[in-house]
Amino acid sequence: VQEIEEVVRVAGEKNGRTGGSVTHPVRVATTGREKGPGLFDILEVLGKNRVIARLTRAIEIAQAKAENAAAGG
Repeated sequence: VQEIEEVVRVAGEKNGRTGGSVTHPVRVATTGREKGPGLFDILEVLGKNRVIARLTRAIEIAQAKAENAAAGG
């Protein structure tokens, strides 16, 4: 769990984000909920492949929404 937490926090810092501005979006993207058990425990239970798939899907959805908004939709 500590290793997962470190990876998430370092990735956030590389993108200029810390604390809740990192963990909250990761929680919503991976669980679909804003609150729940410890995030890093959840990520461990879900497993690397499932977490990556869910994060990838969340990114795709966000990009599609941004593109739609930019197109005036």
